Amino acid sequence: MIKQVRLETPDFCIPSLETMEKGIQQIHEIIRNDEQSSIYLHCKAGRGRSAAIALCYLLATYQLDPFEAQKVLNKKRPQADKDLYVSEEIRLFYKNLLSKLESNQFIRKPFPF
Repeated sequence: MIKQVRLETPDFCIPSLETMEKGIQQIHEIIRNDEQSSIYLHCKAGRGRSAAIALCYLLATYQLDPFEAQKVLNKKRPQADKDLYVSEEIRLFYKNLLSKLESNQFIRKPFPF
């Protein structure tokens, strides 16, 4: 089964906090329903929008900080923007994630290096 989720974000922009949270929620839901699912993230260049969603997925799923998540992303997708981890949107996503972790709304697992 193929499920397509469109997250409207203008070219050359990083998705908004709301868009990133929606994207991560969709990814987690798909994986929760079928752990063998494959997720394909795509934008025109694969440098900013889809890379930002991938970085936020790593943050929300694994015990990584933004810099560590950026390093993992760069190994798998070398053409991704190298400094997404310092963008305001990613920093805000991570700040909100830490608040949710403090209130036990989220559980992250170690990254399988």
